[in-house]
Amino acid sequence: MSSPTPTPWWRRPEPGARVFVLMRHGESLANALDIRQGVAQFPLTNQGLRQAVVLAQRWRAQGWTFDRILTSPLQRAFHTALIFSRILGVPHIEVEDVWEERRIGRHTLRPALHVAQEPEAEPLTRFTPVGGRNGESPWDLHVRAMHAWSRLLRYGPGRYLVVTHGGLLNTLCRLLLNLSPQAGFTGPRVRFPNLGYVVWYVPPRTAQPRLAALHPGAALLPPGKRQQ
Repeated sequence: MSSPTPTPWWRRPEPGARVFVLMRHGESLANALDIRQGVAQFPLTNQGLRQAVVLAQRWRAQGWTFDRILTSPLQRAFHTALIFSRILGVPHIEVEDVWEERRIGRHTLRPALHVAQEPEAEPLTRFTPVGGRNGESPWDLHVRAMHAWSRLLRYGPGRYLVVTHGGLLNTLCRLLLNLSPQAGFTGPRVRFPNLGYVVWYVPPRTAQPRLAALHPGAALLPPGKRQQ
């Protein structure tokens, strides 16, 4: 008979600590079709719905609890948050634009393969908008990630689930690891699968986060490898 899996240390936080579980949404229709979605609206696929239900039920069986759920207003994230809210019994959901996916301008709704093969129209810098003037530059996204993290730190002690998107999730992790924004896709990145997550632990009386856990399906990407 196997022994029970021990409870991770961050699931037993010190009094006054804050635990933030930052999670990517379930599979969307655009993910299944390999289309760049940005802030375009796409529903979850049936697979995405099943993914969310299975993980939420697993967390409930393991005793995961949250004081509040925060989510992007985009359909794929909001519906993921609703599933976790219902299954985990978390009545408080806050919808905030700051958790939206990166704006990618003319790349929106285009096949990911076409975007990857398209030559850049100009030399890239950290201030070059992705997909033209309607997109967000690495610096724009870095600033939004700083704003998002500062908003999280306004919450008191407790456990919080944030349902967001791969682009912002990558940038926020880079911010918390003290990595500056880079031009294009240079620099290390973390690829999060659908429903992949990272756990950041903020001890009492400090705003200095500690990386507590990384979803086993997440992968560190070398410079130049794009998030799909």
